[in-house]
Amino acid sequence: MTKDAESIEILFNDVSTTVAGHQSLQNMFSIKEIHDTQKDIIAELIVKNQIYNESFKDILQKSFSKLSLSQNDFDRVIVGNYTKEKDIHKRPFSKMTMDIAKQLGLIK
Repeated sequence: MTKDAESIEILFNDVSTTVAGHQSLQNMFSIKEIHDTQKDIIAELIVKNQIYNESFKDILQKSFSKLSLSQNDFDRVIVGNYTKEKDIHKRPFSKMTMDIAKQLGLIK
């Protein structure tokens, strides 16, 4: 797995249906092209996944137990973005960040 942002390829699954005379959401909003400008976020998540293995995350949680962070808040600190579906509207690219972090196994 590469952490070089330029060699990362984002595969976008456009599950939207097209209505006669209209473009798909991907074509209408250039979603893939917009996400391609954010490859550095994915590269950072790859590095974080290599740094924050389960053992290290356990150490961090124990070391900062006085902060009383919920698992959701801890995941948000590690990932650098919101990690719950209900919160993805709060920050740009939260959905993409959450999806990639889950695919990498950085969060559950």
